[in-house]
Amino acid sequence: QCLASPAYLHHLAESNVLSSPSFLSYLRYLRYWKRPEYVRFIIYPHCLYFLDLILENETFRREMGNVGFRNFVHEQQFYSWQFRSERLCGRGAHKAVLPQVMGGGNEGGAVVDNGAVEENVDQTEARMSLGSSGSSA
Repeated sequence: QCLASPAYLHHLAESNVLSSPSFLSYLRYLRYWKRPEYVRFIIYPHCLYFLDLILENETFRREMGNVGFRNFVHEQQFYSWQFRSERLCGRGAHKAVLPQVMGGGNEGGAVVDNGAVEENVDQTEARMSLGSSGSSA
């Protein structure tokens, strides 16, 4: 599952391990992890995607030695996980940009759930009304 780490792939590329025929043979052997009886134990599924890329794409193996490409792959992996978690959690329908909610511009771009913001505002207003009625008594 270490193959899911772009930093580790970069290390292997810099060490010329990704171009070694014996290492590529070992990676071909590891493809058995894609079978249903084994894939259920995979925690980082990107390792299987990168496994195929390493074996089938010589350009990918060569470019992983480039720090800029490693960073690009890492960013894309992050966006993939972010999108995947949003889709799995069903949070993709009610979005607002955080700076707009906070009265700011568009510079931050952080995303929050509108329902959660409205709930927090309602709870804060309720606490404030309780606090003001409690202090006047």
